[in-house]
Amino acid sequence: MYNLNRYSFTGYIGNAKSVESENPFTSVSVAVDESYTNPTNQEKVERVKWVEVQLKGTDQLPYLTKGRHVLVEGRPVADAYLDGEGKATAKLIVKSAAVTYLDKKPELQEV
Repeated sequence: MYNLNRYSFTGYIGNAKSVESENPFTSVSVAVDESYTNPTNQEKVERVKWVEVQLKGTDQLPYLTKGRHVLVEGRPVADAYLDGEGKATAKLIVKSAAVTYLDKKPELQEV
């Protein structure tokens, strides 16, 4: 059966790092703009939400530079945990199937 549990969004790369494990992957933080106009007072509200994206392997790491505009498509996963103060919190992780670069290709950086 086809998996319809997909999340697609555009944003800007913050950090990218490789994670060495039995199955190595790349972890990327992507900033998503959630700005809107409040309908009651017409005030503009600006918010940024950070989404962790996990990519299989580490071959894309040289291209995942800070500030790049990307389209991410993947499977959403919620991760619940206790923060440093003992409060229950959660974060959104997207196990990525595809990353499309929406800006021009930058110079490769040394890894």
